[in-house]
Amino acid sequence: MLKNKLEEIKKSVIEMGNYSLTMTKNAIAPLAGTVPDKAREKMNEMEDVVNSLELVIDEKCISGLACYQPEGGNLRRILMYNKMANDL
Repeated sequence: MLKNKLEEIKKSVIEMGNYSLTMTKNAIAPLAGTVPDKAREKMNEMEDVVNSLELVIDEKCISGLACYQPEGGNLRRILMYNKMANDL
């Protein structure tokens, strides 16, 4: 059960990281030239997705801590995922 929860959180963090990477690439585009309005709209949409993913990851981490009371490596892993989500 805890292993499934950890895998679920990991997938969410990876998804959030992919969105953040795409947003970073899109943010660099204006340095090379102009950015169309559609690109700006897309970045705003992606920012909303990243923000909602952060909340989902926080909820999953809190749920994992409350339901499974992990110890040792599993506890550190949940806290690491939570920290990563906050930093992204």
